[in-house]
Amino acid sequence: MHVCISIFIFLLRCKICLLREPIETVFITMELLYLMLIFIISDTRKAIKAQHCGVSSLSTNIVEGEDAAVGVWPWQVSLHSFGRHVCGGSLISYEWVLTAAHCIEYLSSDTGLNGTVYLGRQSQNVSVSNSHEVIRGIRSIIPHPDYDPSWFDNDIALLRLSEPVNFTSDISPICLAANDSVFHNGTICWATGWGEAGFFGTQHTYGTLQEVEMKIVGNKECDCSFMDIITPTMICAEGNADKGTCYGDSGGPLQCEQDSVWILAGVTNPSSCGTGIAPDIYARVSKFQNWIMENVNGTDIGFVTFTSDGEDKDSSFLCSGKDIGLFYPFGNEDIENPSEDDGSSNLVLLEEPFVYFGHVYQQVYVNNNGHLTFDEPLSQPIPNYLHSQLNRDIIAVCWTDMDNRVNGTISYRQVTSGRLLLAASNYLNQYFQNLNFTASWLFIATWDKVPYYNNPQSESTFQVVLVSGKNMSFILMHYGHLAPTTYPVESGYDTTDSTDFFSIPVSDVTYLPYTSNVNVKGRWVFRVDHASENNGLFYPSGYQNTQNPCRSNTSSPALYLLYPFLYFGRTYQEIYVNNNGHLTFEPFYESLPEAFPVNSPRDIIAPLWAKFDCSVSGSISYRIVTRGRILDRARNDVKQHFRQFGFSVHTVFIATWNRVPYLNSPTTESSFQVVLVICRTLSFVIMNYGNISSTDQSFQAGYDTINSTHYFSIPVPDENKLFNSSNVNAPGRWVFRVDGGPEDGIFYPYGDEEDEMSPQSDDGSSPLIPLLQPFVFFGRVYDKIFVNNNGDLTFNEPFDQWHPYYLPAYSSIDIIAPLWTDINNSEQGTISYRQVTDAHLLNRASREVNKYFPRLNFSASWVFIATWDKVPYYGNRESESTFQVVLVSGKNMSFTFMHYDFITPTQSAESGLDTINSTNFFSIPVSDIANLPYTSNVNVKGRWVFRVDNSSENNGFCVKTNPQASSDVFSSALECGRTPVTTRSRIVGGQNASAGHWPWQASLLLLSRHICGGSLINKQWVLSAAHCVHGYPTSYFTVFLGRQTQGGFNPNEVFRYVRLIIKHPNYNNFTNENDIALLKLRSPVTFTDYIRPVCLAAHNSVFNSGTDSWITGWGNIGEGVPLPSPNVLQEVEVPVIGNRQCNCLYGVGEITDNMICAGLLEGGKDSCQGDSGGPMVSRQSSVWVQSGIVSFGTGCARPELPGVYTRVSHYQEWISSLVCSDPPGFVQFTSAGADPDNSYSCPGLTPSPSSLIESKIRSSATTPPQNSLLSYLLLLLAVLSLFYM
Repeated sequence: MHVCISIFIFLLRCKICLLREPIETVFITMELLYLMLIFIISDTRKAIKAQHCGVSSLSTNIVEGEDAAVGVWPWQVSLHSFGRHVCGGSLISYEWVLTAAHCIEYLSSDTGLNGTVYLGRQSQNVSVSNSHEVIRGIRSIIPHPDYDPSWFDNDIALLRLSEPVNFTSDISPICLAANDSVFHNGTICWATGWGEAGFFGTQHTYGTLQEVEMKIVGNKECDCSFMDIITPTMICAEGNADKGTCYGDSGGPLQCEQDSVWILAGVTNPSSCGTGIAPDIYARVSKFQNWIMENVNGTDIGFVTFTSDGEDKDSSFLCSGKDIGLFYPFGNEDIENPSEDDGSSNLVLLEEPFVYFGHVYQQVYVNNNGHLTFDEPLSQPIPNYLHSQLNRDIIAVCWTDMDNRVNGTISYRQVTSGRLLLAASNYLNQYFQNLNFTASWLFIATWDKVPYYNNPQSESTFQVVLVSGKNMSFILMHYGHLAPTTYPVESGYDTTDSTDFFSIPVSDVTYLPYTSNVNVKGRWVFRVDHASENNGLFYPSGYQNTQNPCRSNTSSPALYLLYPFLYFGRTYQEIYVNNNGHLTFEPFYESLPEAFPVNSPRDIIAPLWAKFDCSVSGSISYRIVTRGRILDRARNDVKQHFRQFGFSVHTVFIATWNRVPYLNSPTTESSFQVVLVICRTLSFVIMNYGNISSTDQSFQAGYDTINSTHYFSIPVPDENKLFNSSNVNAPGRWVFRVDGGPEDGIFYPYGDEEDEMSPQSDDGSSPLIPLLQPFVFFGRVYDKIFVNNNGDLTFNEPFDQWHPYYLPAYSSIDIIAPLWTDINNSEQGTISYRQVTDAHLLNRASREVNKYFPRLNFSASWVFIATWDKVPYYGNRESESTFQVVLVSGKNMSFTFMHYDFITPTQSAESGLDTINSTNFFSIPVSDIANLPYTSNVNVKGRWVFRVDNSSENNGFCVKTNPQASSDVFSSALECGRTPVTTRSRIVGGQNASAGHWPWQASLLLLSRHICGGSLINKQWVLSAAHCVHGYPTSYFTVFLGRQTQGGFNPNEVFRYVRLIIKHPNYNNFTNENDIALLKLRSPVTFTDYIRPVCLAAHNSVFNSGTDSWITGWGNIGEGVPLPSPNVLQEVEVPVIGNRQCNCLYGVGEITDNMICAGLLEGGKDSCQGDSGGPMVSRQSSVWVQSGIVSFGTGCARPELPGVYTRVSHYQEWISSLVCSDPPGFVQFTSAGADPDNSYSCPGLTPSPSSLIESKIRSSATTPPQNSLLSYLLLLLAVLSLFYM
């Protein structure tokens, strides 16, 4: 037949010659041509008929995208490995199957062939019968010899069945495309298989055989999506509406129909799963005709020439940005983020590490608001503008306020094999030539049709792809349709401290799909593995908006330093960067350098003082860094050369002169930098030098001070020698200490390799630390110690108490607490410790102890150093505090040093030391712990020193005083309980109170809303209930005094913010026991007729049942009934109800001795919600005495359910231990006659001895109540009843 075809073509080419013959000869010749054509066609049909190939009995009823009918594709085979479908294939003869070469790895092993071939199969579901099915083993496998598994080129293989099959209507071969077949762009074909049904948008089932219509995509057009990986042995096709082949379809057929015959055009290769992003790729069968015929041992295979009409448009196809498959695959096998506003993916462990500007990450978070982070998720909806000291590594493809709860999907996947790696490699080698890059891993995160917050109609689609391989890393950002938004948007990337960053320069987010840095619209590509070019000696320079104006002899504006810079004893918070190569602390425009020492009236730091002109080229920039890795880098750089110091860096100031020319020498270039490293008590200067051009001008490098009391001039003969000079053995770098403070600083060394690190855990502790020498602490000798994360040392056992006891604590432990508070170092900050016996530090400790204790002649033999470096408080990652405790011992003497660097304010903290039963204690007297760095008992700011080996006298926190003997005529004790407003003969309960009648009444506001009452007890302290402040930060509260109305004008009021809140250490929010708290105001108040303190009931006060009492507040006037506007202060008179009777009313055991009750048994008068924390007072002579604090009750003013108050008289000792200066006035309140409550009785109540009187009630404020078993049983029954009501 092939010979006939050749003759036929030859005769057609000779038709011109035939026309020159006689006409009858022409007719005879044409007849011969027609007869030969008929012979050729009939011969082809005979071959097809002989092989029964490509014939489907049901081929007229193919329905797109549904289950294939039985028998429609009789050549389809299923390849199984160990009982599981792994690939498809096509039957091409009685005993041969054609499949993909990459499938054979599933079908063979070291032990031989392990595959099974199923023919005539319709469903993979074991519960479905396949009545026409035939099963065969595999006799041999022949992969193509040129198969390339990395490119999937020549991805084709032959399988020989263990024995031939018989052809039926359900099992028959397919014809193969002959080597001269032509498939034009747009040719309709069909793909079949049992793979993941991603190409139908449904779930993976491996169920019924699936079919989908595909259109041929020309190789040129296809290659636009894959960047030069499409070879002539491949053919591409794509489906409509996200349809295509997917995993498990590999090896299966791509078949095209011609004259009712099905012809195999392609063998399915690994695919893009019908995402619509790129076509699917197949092995082009027509290119393998000769190889197939050579390997089938003479078997007659049905090869048929497939033809296409017209011109193939692919021959002239040119790639454009629109035609390139911009997005990488997404959607089908992706992991989806939760539908949550401001949410994030779970932690994603990376299958390969990703290097991001020098930092290696093994994990990532995909955040719903359009960005990736590495260390932790980030929910922030409003973006920081990149390079704004975000203090984290971030990749922000489209950072804005997005909400995927209504619609849209956010998904991600990792890719470690397949053509996507090849495509990525080709793209990147095109964008970054000469790299010879090979991708080994991709991470693809896609935001698909995600709306903005509060705008569900908006839809935006974008994607970020991380690519890594060969220690190189890249980012690809892809932008589809982006809806306009009024929210801020940021696109780009940033690093911790913005050492490297980029912000895509668009004014409108909708422009992103039309922008690019690689000439492909909608795509931005960045290499991100290495740090910026100044990652050697140089620190990162400033940004464009922090550059000096380039005019001669000019300077930066005054730059404010958040932390002061200590320069040889002088403190500066403003600095100027001068164009001529120096820093000053006041404006200075002198261009001609002067040789140091100058003996001038100014301080100056001059890395290279010369005449520069940056108006020609170069730049001069600066930056101020207050957190992140640059601080760590500066500390490490300084620590290398000043190992004797312990310090924490608070600010780094960087000024950089980059490639600036000298004046009138435009071809010269000099690059240098000065770095100020600012600690609290230490300061350092680093000078870095790059290329420095020579000049004929004079220059000066070094530093000088006022009157040149300190100066240094770098000794080089020529400025270009600076690049190779150094005082720290690092060419191009000079480092100086410039604070002028004590030789050794304050802190002892820490943070080096000698330190042991405490575990990073909330409320954790070091393991037991055996001491190299015993340490004597107030008479007790210890040989072990624990460094507790919450800022204290203990000796016998670790101590995880996060809420500090206020000293003296009268506890059962010895404790040294440099800063005892709730610290959480689980994510940042370090806690370290070391023991020292080397001579240098021992000599230092000896010298310092003898300085403070001059007659001891002390010699240290052991030092223990524990340091909390930049540790945050619990719940406040932004807070950072640094402090240290040093134990020193020798000659049976022991000392404790406490050192304070920067300390962040917090609610409750204690600093000092305490012993068992508080026989010796000391609490550092500061009103705000942030002031600790500025206090001292040895005249060295930030240092406290104590001798702790033996007992000491008068080491307590508060000295007990007699308030009545105070010499201060304006003391609170003398002013307490007196009201200047003339009182009426009788106050009517439940009415408005007169202005000034209760001048101690305080209004406690939580975030500007009245929440509780309180009472002023001296100029700076307010008494309230613990439950009012429980669980809230101190900064949330404000106290108003002199207030009459919550809703109107108050001409006599003042307000104060709260500095410190102290709840009783044994407060129980379940039983309301010890419901008392002290609030210290930020500043004292001045007493007026409307603002005065109340007297407090002294510890032996007696309030008999029936004692008249008054309650005041702005609470509800009934259950659920708020006080009507204008919310005037209310007052009500109620009698005391004895504790025995109150216990009977509430349930025996509910009312403890630390409580007091008041109210009417018939109801109608009571305190209510909003009155909590306010005072209950009784009048004695002309003085009002506070007996109770509004605490709790059942309902409001109910019959036989009086209000319950905290009994103030039981807390005199606790209050006095905390309120030291200006102590409040305690007054003994007495009641005449016997207390009728003593004879009150009810079932379960212990009888009262007749001799029992309230004056003998013991003080138990510091001991938790011992409630009866019955009370707990009743409480348990009450709780259980809630579940059965």
